Amino acid sequence: MFEKILKKNRVLIVLLIFFIIRLIWGTVLNLTDDEAYYWMWSNHLGISYYDHPPMIAYFIKIFTLIFGNNNFAVRLPANIGILIVSLLIYKISIYLFYDKKRAFWSVILFNIIPLFALAGIMSLPDTPLLIFYTLSLYIFIKIIKEKKEKYWYLLGIVVGLGLISKYNMFMVYPAIFFYLIFDKEERFWFTKKEVYLGFVLSLLLFLPVIIWNIQHDFISFSFHLVERQKKVYKFRPYLFSQFLFGQIAIVSPIIFVGLFKESIKNFNKKYVKLLIFYALPLVAIFTISSFSNPSKVHWLATAYIPLLIVYTHSVNLRKKSFNIGWKTALGLSLIIYIHLIYPILPIPEKDDITTDMYGWDKVGKIVQNMYTDKNNWFIFGSRYQTASQLYFYLPNKDYVYSLNKKIEQFDFLQNEKNLIGKNGIFIAHSFYNDDPRGIYDFDKVKLIKTIDIKRKNKVYRTFYIYKCYNYKGLK
Repeated sequence: MFEKILKKNRVLIVLLIFFIIRLIWGTVLNLTDDEAYYWMWSNHLGISYYDHPPMIAYFIKIFTLIFGNNNFAVRLPANIGILIVSLLIYKISIYLFYDKKRAFWSVILFNIIPLFALAGIMSLPDTPLLIFYTLSLYIFIKIIKEKKEKYWYLLGIVVGLGLISKYNMFMVYPAIFFYLIFDKEERFWFTKKEVYLGFVLSLLLFLPVIIWNIQHDFISFSFHLVERQKKVYKFRPYLFSQFLFGQIAIVSPIIFVGLFKESIKNFNKKYVKLLIFYALPLVAIFTISSFSNPSKVHWLATAYIPLLIVYTHSVNLRKKSFNIGWKTALGLSLIIYIHLIYPILPIPEKDDITTDMYGWDKVGKIVQNMYTDKNNWFIFGSRYQTASQLYFYLPNKDYVYSLNKKIEQFDFLQNEKNLIGKNGIFIAHSFYNDDPRGIYDFDKVKLIKTIDIKRKNKVYRTFYIYKCYNYKGLK
């Protein structure tokens, strides 16, 4: 009887195991710099933000209201998000191909691939994006299979929610458009009003982000469309190599090759074609961009979801290469998870970015004890990363200023002129090693404390705390 229960509920049991593991890691480790930044957003809710649309801030706010401002609460959206996406992947695979074993493997691969193993313990804009992208895929598949016009309204709502999660969701539009164009049997949808009303509905949900950009001279749109692409005409193929090897590493080599091999081989199958079209615009635009601009490894995350379903549907599960492939992916994820807790990878201490998740709670308590005169003193850093982390880990959650010449969300919340004449407590660390004397104009700057952060009995990072007197502005 016990074996029967295990077999019947093996998907839920496996997902529960993954969920608990992510919960432990997410609670023990300090936030990453970006997570602390998005928590800062949640403390200052708005209809949009400079870097991204607002959904991740709303997600974090909901859970911190329930569970408090702690690592567990901030990261719970990511963990639950991966759980929801896993269930949607299983549902899509069963709905399309009626094979529980292959659907089970699609869920397993999704959870053990390093990219998504990490996504489950980090609350980023990709957290809601993954949910709404996968849900939109499921709804679009239902539209194609069941031919029900009313689903277009539901699709419009979900796409709109994806748009206020991350701009990458815009790639769903060309995915749907080109699939309907290239599949003769589906072109009739262009004569249906529901298609266009669903599209309008999605844009209405995105309207707050448009309004925010109008109020701020389209600064967020400009950042993504102009600033990040300003070198678009300079051909730099070595950047593509970095992009490609980054994707291979974060997905794992055999599975990465298998995704595209099986997609090409089975492209002409009806529902396989639909899945590939849903991934194609994102793959195409970031691949093209990678020849001239630096890219981040997680930008293709959503595209791998339909490709994973194609892969597990098409690949020979008994083949040795598949067996080696999933074990390699699991091994890589385990190595990364172990390294997060106990460094085992041969990365120089000063260059190990996983140390971002260490030391801030300790530093926050020390700085809080120094911050006794709030009328005449302020706390600040030279980067949003430093300011956000300190803001989160100060026990009293006092505001921390980020003072620099770059544009970031802090600039929309603070007025630097109000600090003129005050004294500041400045925090930096060895990864960036910013010296306030070269950045700001003070009468006097004094280094008063250094704090070494050790992992495996080695100093991985050193924090520097300065007291700075009579702020006069940026140099």
